[in-house]
Amino acid sequence: GDVEGDESEDGKILIRAELPFNTMFLPHWEEFASAVEQYQHALNCLPKEKKSSFHLYDVELPGTVLSLLSKALQSTHFHSFILGKNGFGRAGVKFALKYVENNPILKDFCLVQNPINHTDDINQLCEIVKA
Repeated sequence: GDVEGDESEDGKILIRAELPFNTMFLPHWEEFASAVEQYQHALNCLPKEKKSSFHLYDVELPGTVLSLLSKALQSTHFHSFILGKNGFGRAGVKFALKYVENNPILKDFCLVQNPINHTDDINQLCEIVKA
């Protein structure tokens, strides 16, 4: 699949690729997570009217990658956070919910074709949305 990346003046990171996880990619995920963490400084320089986005589509996100991204996204906040077709199961849902809870500027959140199969996760998501 095609890999599409866009770091525009609107503070957008978009990756769309049919990319199953392979352990040989782990060093690249580490590098990507580090870059995302550093991206917070660029986001802080955006004009107020510009909105930042983080979208990952068709990229498999196993626990090791979710752990790396979770750390990187602790202090890097986006206005829009969309995860699509990531095959991450319950660990991914918890990762996404943690990001939603800890991001004070988040306006748009979406899990596209990432099923939420546990009632506890659905209830937690509803509580976060109500807050």
